[in-house]
Amino acid sequence: MLCQEDRVKIYLGIIYGIFYIFSSIASKNVYRLNNRATSGALMSLFF
Repeated sequence: MLCQEDRVKIYLGIIYGIFYIFSSIASKNVYRLNNRATSGALMSLFF
């Protein structure tokens, strides 16, 4: 049985892995957004 500290480390590792995968997919496909709108329009949309 794992202690609480080890479980937290495992959960954080899994969460980090999920964020890493999603960010790599997003950066791979960001050119599609750039083809549809200018960067200024996208920045005003998100911020």
